[in-house]
Amino acid sequence: MFISFRKVMKRMTLFSPIEHNKAFIQIARQIRNQIESGNLNPGNKLPSERNLAESFQTSRPTIREALRVLEIMGLTESRVGQGTFIKAKTLMDIDNVLSEIETQTSPLEIFEARLAIETFLVKLAAKNATKEDINHLSHYIDQLDELDNDVNNYTKFVQLDNQFHERVALAANNTLLAKYMQIINNARLENLWETLKRRSSTSERLKKFQEQHQKIFAAIKDRDSALAEKYMIQHILYIRQSFFEEEDIY
Repeated sequence: MFISFRKVMKRMTLFSPIEHNKAFIQIARQIRNQIESGNLNPGNKLPSERNLAESFQTSRPTIREALRVLEIMGLTESRVGQGTFIKAKTLMDIDNVLSEIETQTSPLEIFEARLAIETFLVKLAAKNATKEDINHLSHYIDQLDELDNDVNNYTKFVQLDNQFHERVALAANNTLLAKYMQIINNARLENLWETLKRRSSTSERLKKFQEQHQKIFAAIKDRDSALAEKYMIQHILYIRQSFFEEEDIY
């Protein structure tokens, strides 16, 4: 059932602008409340990301983050070319689920941190990597190639992917920055990040991830800091794009 945007906007007067601390959780809670109160029902279409962002006075990426949380919980579904629709009433203890998610790191914050730190680390890696570092990185690339982009090998892919990125950080030869990168890597082990990554990982995307790994490795091996940074930026932005189904952003 399609509900008109005008009617939805009337209902959205029940929503209030959110604070920016864990904004995506606050948005998810407000939409959840409207579902439970009956103001939004199964089959209803939510307003566009742009209009939701205006109503909540936040950014579209934050809206996407909230919508992915609602989708994970089974409350909404995204239909290609149509938008986001209410899927079901609450079928679980949503408050407990949201409270657990609230203790975890925002995926958007992880992407911001990676863009700030990992892109600089890869520049240093291209400059400082030892022969041992190059051999380790080459080994991880070869092992990832052997997985043949098969989603059935997803768990092994993630393990090798993490090892590759950790080795890039070590190759930078800056212990302080490597510690910051370890904090980021620990956040990538949290359930919210892992769920989003697993849901967004297709064979085509795994192939793209690996092609980007190969380019990053080649740039490090060639001691080309600028190219290594460029490829790492593209890699991180592509992962973000796959998480939130964004348009091409690089």
